[in-house]
Amino acid sequence: MFTWGSRKTAHPRGRINLLHTVPPTRDVCDQLRRLRNDDEVTIRGWEVEAVVAFDLQGNQVWRWEDMGCNTLLVDSVEITGKH
Repeated sequence: MFTWGSRKTAHPRGRINLLHTVPPTRDVCDQLRRLRNDDEVTIRGWEVEAVVAFDLQGNQVWRWEDMGCNTLLVDSVEITGKH
């Protein structure tokens, strides 16, 4: 089960069905790989709503939006306990 919080919203609404993580550095990637079943973790980062690609002339060539999952550009991972 995933739960989440927000610095801007007092009571976030919704739930995370599946978390896709994008580690920007090798260190963050290693932190994610160390996670095990039943770890309670705090993952901080930015939610990715869409990825848009453009050609060299500036024309949009494709757009990707995640449906039913949450994609997160991960800044940090902290194991806070076991569930």
